[in-house]
Amino acid sequence: MKSSLTNPPESAWSGNFLRVVRRFFAIAFIGLALGGCQNYRLGSGEETLPFSSLYIESILNRTTLPQAEVHLTQQLPVEFNRAPTSVSLANSPEAAEAILQIRISDFRRLRKVAQEEDTGLTRKFEWVVRANATLQSQDGTQVFFADRPITVRTDVFDEGDILTAEVAATPLITQELAEAIVREVTQVW
Repeated sequence: MKSSLTNPPESAWSGNFLRVVRRFFAIAFIGLALGGCQNYRLGSGEETLPFSSLYIESILNRTTLPQAEVHLTQQLPVEFNRAPTSVSLANSPEAAEAILQIRISDFRRLRKVAQEEDTGLTRKFEWVVRANATLQSQDGTQVFFADRPITVRTDVFDEGDILTAEVAATPLITQELAEAIVREVTQVW
């Protein structure tokens, strides 16, 4: 017995029409997508900083992190030279178009991993260092950003001698801080 419900035969015209409509919409979608992206500029380099020379004032360390300002003072010029920017460092405030002030404002050692049987013996710490940076024009008439917080974190492992671990970790975290400060200064805000 044959079923009375059968599909009507599809005409050649309706099949071709659907293919043409699908192709039209596919081409239109691709055209719109590519046309919409034509004016997008990722890092076009057209934006410039409002200064070309920078003086870094003496860094203030208001924390218990030993020698942090010494390491940061050495690492900042290196990071500015590595950065893809046209900003040059000046030797005096008078020779610069902008002045950068940095204050290391907070340092914390957070316990991360401890031995179960001895809670007083921590094996891993997370160090959190925060600095505040102010960038202004040399004459002080324009403040680009004021007291901007810049925070970095790193893990420090203690294998029985915390003093050695701290001496080894201080340059590493100040390097991260130098990189973060250079990113803040050289980005177009």
